[in-house]
Amino acid sequence: METISFDEWQKLDLRVARIKNVEEIAGADKLYKLTIDVGELGERTICAGIKQHYSKDELVGKEIVIVANLEPRKMKGIESQGMLLAACNEEHTEVILLKPKEEVETGSKLQFKIDEKTSNNLTEEIINIDEFSKFDFRIGKIESIGKGSIKIKCLDKVFETKQKLDIKKGDFIVIVANADKIVIPTVSGSVIVPEKEIEEGSKIS
Repeated sequence: METISFDEWQKLDLRVARIKNVEEIAGADKLYKLTIDVGELGERTICAGIKQHYSKDELVGKEIVIVANLEPRKMKGIESQGMLLAACNEEHTEVILLKPKEEVETGSKLQFKIDEKTSNNLTEEIINIDEFSKFDFRIGKIESIGKGSIKIKCLDKVFETKQKLDIKKGDFIVIVANADKIVIPTVSGSVIVPEKEIEEGSKIS
C-alpha cells in the first residue's frame, strides 16, 4: 500500500456521531439504515453493513466514528451520506465499532498529528471510496510506555511516538500504518479505540 503524505490528511473529514435510530432495509441481509446526529452537520442517513454483528437495540445511542466527506452513494435505493468506521479481523468474523476513549461532543472532528504538524481539517472537498481506501487504518496495541515515548505494535512492526496520550500498556488504539511516520487520530485529546477488544492489526473500514 502506498505511503500517505501529510498533505493528503487534510482531505479527510472524520467525525464523531451518535446513532439516533436504526431501521431494517427490505431485502438486505447485512445492512441497516442508520439515522445519526453529526452535531453542526445535522442529521444524516447512512447505510452500514453491521446487521450480522449488532442488534438494533445495541446500536441506538452509541457514539461512532464516520467519514463525513465521503461521496454519497445509493445502497438498496437509499442514499448513504457517509460511512461508519469499524474494525474487522482477518476472517471477517468480528466487526467492532470505533469510538473515542473518552466521550466527546457530538460532531467533533478527528485530528491527525505527525511530529509537530496537526491537520487542520478545514476541507470541504468530497472524496470517493477509492481515495479513502488509500489510508490504512489499523488497530495497534500499546507495547510499552517510557519516558517521552510510546511503542505501539501493529502488523509485526513496532512504531514509536512522542505524543502525549492518555493510554496504558496493553490498550488497543486506532493508528494509520502507511503514513510517512506513525499517525494516531485523536479527538479533543482522546484516542480512538475499538469498543471491544479485537486482534492487533485488524483493518478498519
